[in-house]
Amino acid sequence: MIVSAKETKTFECELYISFRKPDSTWTAPVSLGSKINDGLAHRWAAYVTPDSKYLFYTRGTSAKDSAVYWVRFDTLLENLRPK
Repeated sequence: MIVSAKETKTFECELYISFRKPDSTWTAPVSLGSKINDGLAHRWAAYVTPDSKYLFYTRGTSAKDSAVYWVRFDTLLENLRPK
């Protein structure tokens, strides 16, 4: 599950991930890292494709510079998954 974390009063945030454990509880959220969380910005509408290969999310610092980002996610996901 992708979640917003470290939200500011003006709703800038970072994206984190939490994994479901076999007992149906969740791991503590972990940052998606500096390639995704690259400075103060609004981030929303995170979506991982069904095959877990890509992450789509929207990032912007104002209404004029918001954009949808598409990043390869499967390798990052494996590096973040608890061992």
